[in-house]
Amino acid sequence: AAWLDKRYPSTFASFDEFKAARVFMNAMQKLQIFDDWASWCDAHCIFSDGALSNTHTIYSNYELVKALGKFPEFTHVLLEALKLVVPSNDGSPWLWQQRAESSSIALLLAPM
Repeated sequence: AAWLDKRYPSTFASFDEFKAARVFMNAMQKLQIFDDWASWCDAHCIFSDGALSNTHTIYSNYELVKALGKFPEFTHVLLEALKLVVPSNDGSPWLWQQRAESSSIALLLAPM
């Protein structure tokens, strides 16, 4: 992953993490909600929280987009669900604080 280290130094722990971030960003742009998400994060995310993990956030966002992104009619739900992945100053609960918890997202959204 020399290319990754050179292009994005100290940003991604692995190529899989980079790929998950890229899939997330591309899906959000396709749904035309990436700018809304980025603006919300800029205004509300508590980036200084010591428990905030770049890896956790990337994989949790990826799982949510993978589960809900294929349903454009649920973009508003996706945007709200993404708020639960990061600590915020607006009172939204921080529900998914570890990657093990984020893997349960797929179970919650699995068809019955």
